[in-house]
Amino acid sequence: KKWKKLILSGLVVILTALRLSASDPGTIGVNFLKINLDPKQSAMGSIGIGLADGVGAFFTNPAGLSSVGHQNLSFFYNIWLEEINAQYLSYILPTSIGNFGANIHYFGYGDIDGYDANGKPTSNVDANDLCVVLSYGRSIPCFRIKGYEVLKGLSAGVSLKYIQEKLEKENASTLGVDIGLKVDLEKSNNSLKYNVEKTGTTH
Repeated sequence: KKWKKLILSGLVVILTALRLSASDPGTIGVNFLKINLDPKQSAMGSIGIGLADGVGAFFTNPAGLSSVGHQNLSFFYNIWLEEINAQYLSYILPTSIGNFGANIHYFGYGDIDGYDANGKPTSNVDANDLCVVLSYGRSIPCFRIKGYEVLKGLSAGVSLKYIQEKLEKENASTLGVDIGLKVDLEKSNNSLKYNVEKTGTTH
């Protein structure tokens, strides 16, 4: 029906605006978390919220874990320009009470030229980023009210993160949490998904 499509479209616009307004690149640390390492989602331009399933759920929306029907073990390694490398190891375990997952992803930035306060070259500087993720996702059971199915197609998920950034002898670490929802639209191959991310204060 037209009014249902209008409501869904309006909801997508509002949630997208809220998500964009909460993201100011360069104003906080841990910006490496914005890089999606899932090959499937990267090939689609990192439109991860709409494709959050399998390994991609760790990077975008933990509710996507609910769609995994078998154990999954994945490893990824990539070398970019200037000796920058990215890698992850993940495991997903489906159970009768929902799907559990763990993921470790790491960024190394190669050898960075070091300089002292006077601009004179020193030894190379080492820098890397690390994130350890524990996730849970499941489908929400629906129920009927006056013949209507409520919560049909709804899935939810949560991820807890330990995040660490290192630059030579300096270290900063923090904890983060992601909460995600996914609604599979009836009689179509489309879905509506939303994810909220919160990162604590570094120390």
